Amino acid sequence: TIDPAATTNAGADATICEGSTFTLSGSIGGSATSSTWTTSGTGTFILDTDPLTTYTPSPADILGGSVTLILTTDDPIGPCVAAVDAMILTIDPVATANAGVDATVCQGFSHTLAGAFGGGASSIVWTTSGSGSFDDNTNPIATYTPSAADILAGFATLTITTDDPIGPCPAALDAMVLTIDPSPTVDAGPDRTVITGFPPGLNADCVDLTANVAGGFGPFSYLWSTGETTPTITVCPTVATTFTVVVTGANGCSGSDDVKVGVIDEVNLPPCTAPPANKIEMCDIATCTTICVNKFGLCANCLITRLQNGDYLGPCTGSGPCPPPSTCKTGSPVPDDKADQVYEEVLGLDEHDARKYSSDKATVVFPNPNAGTFTLIMIGAETRFKPSSIYLYNGLGQLVYEEKNVNRYAIYLDISEQPKGIYFLKVTQGDRVYTDKIIYQ
Repeated sequence: TIDPAATTNAGADATICEGSTFTLSGSIGGSATSSTWTTSGTGTFILDTDPLTTYTPSPADILGGSVTLILTTDDPIGPCVAAVDAMILTIDPVATANAGVDATVCQGFSHTLAGAFGGGASSIVWTTSGSGSFDDNTNPIATYTPSAADILAGFATLTITTDDPIGPCPAALDAMVLTIDPSPTVDAGPDRTVITGFPPGLNADCVDLTANVAGGFGPFSYLWSTGETTPTITVCPTVATTFTVVVTGANGCSGSDDVKVGVIDEVNLPPCTAPPANKIEMCDIATCTTICVNKFGLCANCLITRLQNGDYLGPCTGSGPCPPPSTCKTGSPVPDDKADQVYEEVLGLDEHDARKYSSDKATVVFPNPNAGTFTLIMIGAETRFKPSSIYLYNGLGQLVYEEKNVNRYAIYLDISEQPKGIYFLKVTQGDRVYTDKIIYQ
């Protein structure tokens, strides 16, 4: 008698993704009448006597990365032995992604993300529901800068997505919401000028500075560089000074602005050449007329008011927005000796330079020589209302000060921390270049 041999087939090797179960495809034949599944790991079968049962890997199986599943038949009666076959079940790690917790930033600020990925993933990419930008959207800890549209919407959803690993595991993704709180916009007003040496009570040597706020969430708190905490402060600088104010809203978001206050000594004011006394010569830029204004007081035709309106010291000699004196509304040119007097007394220029300044000079520096602080004034028609770039070099040709895109009529510079000596000033406007020599002594 020849008994048939028992046969078994555990099925082909297979790969599943972490977290999944696997349905086996075993079979038996010959003289075998039953079978039992066993595992090299610690997972479980729904019914280990069913060739087509389902296997659930254990955490140890997943950590090991694979298990061997063995299908063994019963031992038939007679000389034939039980049959055994096995298959290898590989368990790929699932891709993971974590975008980090939701966060809030203030308008005008970027946010550094705290993303992470792992498992079967080898790379990631960030995307946004808005239109902001990532400094590197393949970096889990990239920096995101909200766009104007993001700020207007008040938020952006940032999503981290992994690559799709080889095998059955899919890509992973996660998202976080970045809320963008509005920051206050602060305007400390235009640059100002005070005049020292006036009699007490005129307040010419002091000026009020006010922080005007738009946007943001109130109530607001104020902090000036002077330490004061009110929206308006009074300052009385004796040298040109920049004052900064920081305004913080109820949401913790802040905005800031600064304002420069220049200082002119009363003795350097250009007097009118004719009585009455206490009159100062200025150019009225609205009418291009050389006028005499009240030295003291706060009237419409007083020095302080005129300076704040943009009128400038000295006669209308073709400087600023005014045409040459022959076409001024006064009807007569300003005599050379009068220009010499103004520029020699106020600006420290010799007679030759005074005539040059009174006719075609675009910039003026005073006082010069100085004690480390001086004022640069744009007086030429080509320079007064155009953006400038300012460069100051020491006697060795080294750049010690730089300011670009300047739209102010007067710029106050302080080089008192630099060594005394000769400095060279360069002002550029487009393809035009103006230079001056400055003496700090």
